[in-house]
Amino acid sequence: VGNGGKSAPSITAVTSTSTTGTGTPGETIHVYSNTTCLTCQGETYLGTATVNGAGNWTVTHVAVADPSKNSATATSATLGTSQFS
Repeated sequence: VGNGGKSAPSITAVTSTSTTGTGTPGETIHVYSNTTCLTCQGETYLGTATVNGAGNWTVTHVAVADPSKNSATATSATLGTSQFS
């Protein structure tokens, strides 16, 4: 749990050019590629999305070699930024 108790977003699907997940509607999601290891966080910024009213988000980004290592944070105007997913 991050600042103000903000939970990390869930990543539900990844491809080489997109990362999709769920979160709290209205939050801003930041997606990163982690090329060296699975536990490394936020190495390369890939893009941003806003969680829609149904709680879903998708970031379309440049191709990455191993999208299973992508991670994300969620930012809320009232709770701050979460830890990495």
